[in-house]
Amino acid sequence: MCPECGEQCLSADRLKSHRTRKHGLRNRARLYISGSTCPLCLKEFHTRPRALYHVMYSKKVCFTLAAQNREPMPAAEARELDAADAAAARATRKSGLACG
Repeated sequence: MCPECGEQCLSADRLKSHRTRKHGLRNRARLYISGSTCPLCLKEFHTRPRALYHVMYSKKVCFTLAAQNREPMPAAEARELDAADAAAARATRKSGLACG
């Protein structure tokens, strides 16, 4: 059940999707990654979305350390970066250079 509005969701994935779409909930890792390099292990990923994937799914220890040792960026700045990432992804798909 959604804690914000009480809507029943059949699975955790559906709840996560509902909260993102209806309530604007985003992964907190977005507040700690501003570029294409992981700020903790210093690995370069070439794009911010790839660095976010690393922090959110591959190396959760990096997110844990970032959350403990770094100040999060303002949510408005994270939204601007998200919008820029989305625009870059659209441009790549439109150019025909995207894989998959």
